[in-house]
Amino acid sequence: IRWVVSVWQEHPEAVEADLIDRHYDITAVLAGRLTWRWLRVLIQHLPPESHTMTALRNSMSDEELEEAAD
Repeated sequence: IRWVVSVWQEHPEAVEADLIDRHYDITAVLAGRLTWRWLRVLIQHLPPESHTMTALRNSMSDEELEEAAD
């Protein structure tokens, strides 16, 4: 849960854009209608070209990118 909360806090616009693209609203998670686990699963299975995955890649250092490529 900590990971998904940190992703949302660091990249709120990207996460919200991906949710909107899939017809969901972040308020459903914040109000407890959808769980943080649900959001984690959604984020972990987003395609590489999604807003969130792009934001995560853009925030990585060159060393982190190299490690992720291995």
